[in-house]
Amino acid sequence: MLVIDGDQKAHLWYSFQGVSDGLLLGKHYQLPPELEEHATVAVRREEIEDWMINDHQVLYGGFSIRYQRSKLPEEEKRSFDEHVGVKEYKDLN
Repeated sequence: MLVIDGDQKAHLWYSFQGVSDGLLLGKHYQLPPELEEHATVAVRREEIEDWMINDHQVLYGGFSIRYQRSKLPEEEKRSFDEHVGVKEYKDLN
């Protein structure tokens, strides 16, 4: 999700927590202290820019994660996969 704070912009990932009044509730899990006010969000579905499901280390979606990984040298991809907790990237079709 894109978070705008003054002239600063950041794309942040949130973990889906549920739905309330038609809004998706999310919680951030690795937020820097200076962005603590954005620790939780309630957003409309249309505001979601990217999504992913990590089902026992099998990734569905995660378009920005896939893009970041595609830019890495081959020797760094395994470390990246371990960091994000993915062993398999499911086909997007």
